Amino acid sequence: MTDNPTEQQIIRIPMYANGGQPTLGVEGLALLYGIPVDEIRRWYAVESNSDATEWMPLKLRKQARRRVREAVAATGIDSLQSALEYWAEKEHGAQIRLVLGDDPE
Repeated sequence: MTDNPTEQQIIRIPMYANGGQPTLGVEGLALLYGIPVDEIRRWYAVESNSDATEWMPLKLRKQARRRVREAVAATGIDSLQSALEYWAEKEHGAQIRLVLGDDPE
């Protein structure tokens, strides 16, 4: 956060290619699932050889789908970026910045 109280916090969300498919870094997954970044990192540490959709518990996958539907209903925009922007603002009073690059983990 900055010293300027009117300036919004920015959540940096790395994105990288995983087998040719765009994949969110842990910051984006945390917003999508509605859980702390540290919890996502713990899952990665345990299940580092799996795709996120394979190792996340069903409860969290359902939670992510619910959160995306809620964001679509609130914004009228059906996109992952819009859902991330919605949750960043709602839960953190922040904006997002998508950053393309290598796998951050």
